[in-house]
Amino acid sequence: MQPGRYFAPLLCAPSFKIENILAIFASGFTFVVGAHWVLSVGCGGSAVPIDILPPTSPSSRMRRRFPLVIVVWSLLGAMRISVMAVDPAEDPNALHTFTSTTGQSVKARIVNAAADSVTLAGEDNRPFTVKLAILSAPDQTFIKRWITLKTTPGAAANANVTADAINQAIGVPLFTDSSLWEEKPEAVAARLKWPKESETKFTISFRSYPNNSYRFLGARSYSNALYGEDGRTTSLSLVFANKGDLFGKEKTGGEKIATDREHMSTLDDAMEADVKAISDALTKALGAPKPQRYGDGVGRSKVLRWDWKGHAFLLQDIDREYVALEVEEAAFADAGGKMARVPQTTLRDRAKANVERRENGDVVVTNVPMVDQGPKGYCVPATCERVMRYVGLPADMYILAMAGKSGLGGGTNFETLFNGMKPEMASKSRNLTSWRGSMVMQSLAQHIDDGFPVIWGMYTTPAFNEEVWARTKERKSITDWAAWKSKMHEVARTSKLTAETNYGHGTLIIGYNKTTGEIAISDSWGMRAAERWVTLAEAEQVSQKCFFVIGL
Repeated sequence: MQPGRYFAPLLCAPSFKIENILAIFASGFTFVVGAHWVLSVGCGGSAVPIDILPPTSPSSRMRRRFPLVIVVWSLLGAMRISVMAVDPAEDPNALHTFTSTTGQSVKARIVNAAADSVTLAGEDNRPFTVKLAILSAPDQTFIKRWITLKTTPGAAANANVTADAINQAIGVPLFTDSSLWEEKPEAVAARLKWPKESETKFTISFRSYPNNSYRFLGARSYSNALYGEDGRTTSLSLVFANKGDLFGKEKTGGEKIATDREHMSTLDDAMEADVKAISDALTKALGAPKPQRYGDGVGRSKVLRWDWKGHAFLLQDIDREYVALEVEEAAFADAGGKMARVPQTTLRDRAKANVERRENGDVVVTNVPMVDQGPKGYCVPATCERVMRYVGLPADMYILAMAGKSGLGGGTNFETLFNGMKPEMASKSRNLTSWRGSMVMQSLAQHIDDGFPVIWGMYTTPAFNEEVWARTKERKSITDWAAWKSKMHEVARTSKLTAETNYGHGTLIIGYNKTTGEIAISDSWGMRAAERWVTLAEAEQVSQKCFFVIGL
C-alpha cells in the first residue's frame, strides 16, 4: 500500500497537520509513511520530528519494499501528527532521501552542487556525483534551495521567516508557502489583482497602475509589473516615485498634479520617503541589506539587496529619475542581472516565424510584447521597450526614459534615446537602422517580411485617432475585401488629416496590406491598441518622417 494512493489528502502537502484525531486512533489505525517523509508526533505542544527511517538499513531496495508501518493506539485527544518535508534551511548538512526519476532512492547529504550536477555523500561518507536531470522534481528543487542557502549572504538567516510575515511587511498577499518561481504567473497576478498587459507565444506580463491609496512595503507604487515565461513566474518590477508618473499628464485617484516643473524638490522628497519606507520594512523583516551592482548597460546601478528563500529583493534609487524594486530569482541576482545570450540564428528564425500572412492580404508581425505606458508621456520609451524585448534585449521604459533624457511627466526624443542605447545594442549584436522620408510601402514591407516591426514617429491627433478607431472596428466585420479595397482607395484619395506638432507620438508599424493600401500600427496603450489599421496616405499626412528598426 502506497501513501500517495490512499492518503493523498494527507501527503500532497508536506505542511498538512491532523488535529484531534482521537476517534480515529481509538479504533486502531494503520498509517503507512513512505521513506521520503518525517513523522512528527506531539502532545499539546510543538511537534517533534522523528526520522522514520531505521538508523541502519540493509539496502534501499528493502526500504522501498518494506516501508515503516506505524500502528497508533491512543486515547490522547490532544495528540497531533504532522507529515512534513525537511527544509535544507534546518540543517544544510543533514542526510536527505533522494529519489531518481525511475524510483530508486538513496539517503545522502549534499557535498557540492553545480548547474547540472550534484555531488552527494552517503551514510558511509563516500562522495559520488550524479546529473540533476536524473533526480525527481522535488529533489531538484531541494538542491536549488540548498545552493541558495549556501551561496546567498543572509539567506540562511532568513530561512525561517514565514510567507505570512513577508506578506504582512509588504501589505499584499504576494507569497504562498511555495516559491514564486514555481508558480504560474496567472496565479500570482490573480492573487495580486494585477490585470494582464500582454501575452505572446513566449512571454506573458501583467501590469497595474494603482490609485493613490495603494501601498507596497509602505510606499505608494505607480507601476506594478509581473513577468512570466514558459508558464512560470520570472520576476516582478515595481516603480515608486519617479519623474514620469509623479508629473504625469493624467492622474488616478483624484491626485493633484504638481504644476511647478522648474523645481525638483517634490521628486527628491518623494523618492527619499519611498526609499526609507521600503528599506525600513524589508530590514525589519529580513535584516540589513547587502549592497551590490546589478543590471546591464545603461541600467547597471548600485542596489540594496535582501534575500528570502530564493527570492532577491533589489532596491534601486536612481537620482532624480525613479525608485524601483525588483523581485528576482536569487541565482539571477547573483549573476548581476545579466541575461544569457540567445543565438542570433534562433532570434532570426523566431522573427520569421512571427510573420502572419492572412487570406485577405494582411501581413502582420505577431508576438510583439505589449507595454502599457500608463498615464504619462512615455510612448517613446514604452515603444522601444516593446521592440527591444522582442529582439531578446532586456529593457525597461523607466531606464529608457532616463537614457532618452525624458522630461518631467514624459516627452522623449528618439535620436537622444537611441544615441544613448547604441553602444549597448552594438555590444549585444543588435543593429539600429534609421531613415527619414515619406511613407513607402515597399520599404516598410521589407522589414515586416523579415519579422521586425518599424518604430515610427508621428502625430497622433484627435482626428487621426477618431478615424483609426472607427476603421479598425469596422474592418473586423468585413467579408467583401474587394469592396473594402475600393473604399480604402477612396479614403486615401480624399483624406485631409493635418499634422499638429503638439501631438507628437511614437508607435510601431507591425503590418501592411498592399492590396488595400493600409498599414497596421500598434500603440503602447494596452491590448486594445495592439493592432489598428490606417491607409498609407493618411499615415503620410501625420508622419514625422522618421523611422527606426532594431534588427539583427
